[in-house]
Amino acid sequence: MDGARLRQLRFEQPVDQPDELHLPRTWGTNTVILTVTDDAGNTNTCEATVTVQDNIDPILDCPTPVTLSADADCEAQIPDFAGALSTVNCGPVTVTQVPAAGTIITVGTTTVTVTATDNSGNTATCTTTVTVEDTTAPTFTCPANVTVAANANCMGSIPNLVVLVNNESDNCTANPAVTQSIAAGTLINSDVLVTITVTDGAGNSATCDVLVKVIDNTPPSAVCQNITLQLDLTGSVFISADDVDGGCSDNCGLSSLSISQTNFTCQNLGPNTVILTVTDDAGNTNTCEATVTIEDNIDPILDCPAPVTLSADADCEAQIPDFAGALSTNNCNNATITQVPAAGTINHGRHDDGNGHGYGQFGQHGYMHDDGNGGRHHGADVHLLRPT
Repeated sequence: MDGARLRQLRFEQPVDQPDELHLPRTWGTNTVILTVTDDAGNTNTCEATVTVQDNIDPILDCPTPVTLSADADCEAQIPDFAGALSTVNCGPVTVTQVPAAGTIITVGTTTVTVTATDNSGNTATCTTTVTVEDTTAPTFTCPANVTVAANANCMGSIPNLVVLVNNESDNCTANPAVTQSIAAGTLINSDVLVTITVTDGAGNSATCDVLVKVIDNTPPSAVCQNITLQLDLTGSVFISADDVDGGCSDNCGLSSLSISQTNFTCQNLGPNTVILTVTDDAGNTNTCEATVTIEDNIDPILDCPAPVTLSADADCEAQIPDFAGALSTNNCNNATITQVPAAGTINHGRHDDGNGHGYGQFGQHGYMHDDGNGGRHHGADVHLLRPT
């Protein structure tokens, strides 16, 4: 130092303020000239080396975790996190990441390390995650509606519809699970909808409904019974299907019974074959034959002739009259009138027998009215008078 009082120290580098030394943002070694001036104006100089170093790490805004949906190949690409840099203190910064942007990853969670490096080699790192999820439902071809036959109890069995599912596919699951809402083998007595569900390993599912129809293809049981009926006074009789039903039945229920003939008259006397048709609720039919025997057990009705008195002829004889025209009523109009003795029979006269009888013959003559089913006898008195 000079014996005189030191007056001034001065740097030759430009300064913004007189009491501070500012150097340009130049990394590395910088030479600075120091000039010393005393009160007498004497000066001297020396050089100093100033080394500038950047020891401050870059600052990152670490990316938030990202969730992506897997594509048709069950893959996704790592996003570009280059924009994660927030602020730096000096110079440019390079941002890198591992795995690199665009890297193909599959379902699951991948950790990505993001690194920021400045020109001085200062670095900052952080980690984030990229999660790939399978959000795509499987696809499949739904089975067509099916029909099942009703059993003896009018119940149908749910078929195994799982095996009827075709073309099941998923972007991430090789063999998605296939289920049905009503188990195969379940008995049903009416039409139902069964839901088919196809589910992948991530729980995504697709559904469809299959209509299962119960069909009764079994004809009813037709059982006939033979019957015997009598005609009424009008010569007719009516029957219904129930009269010849011998116990018809069906697994699901009968709808109707019908017969081929319901009205019988005198023209149907004797055995007649009728057909009983049985129809169930599904329209299935069956038939059986019954024998309907028609009988006429009603006797004919006669208006019995009044007694007849005849005069004996010269031979003291007379002929029995013909009573065939006696009025009769018969339900079938098929009566035959006969008489005994027959019409024209000679009736011989005689004298008083001394017992108080008059001269002539008194006889009881019968005739029969027969309808072919057993008739009845009637009698008519014929008196023979003494000739005059």
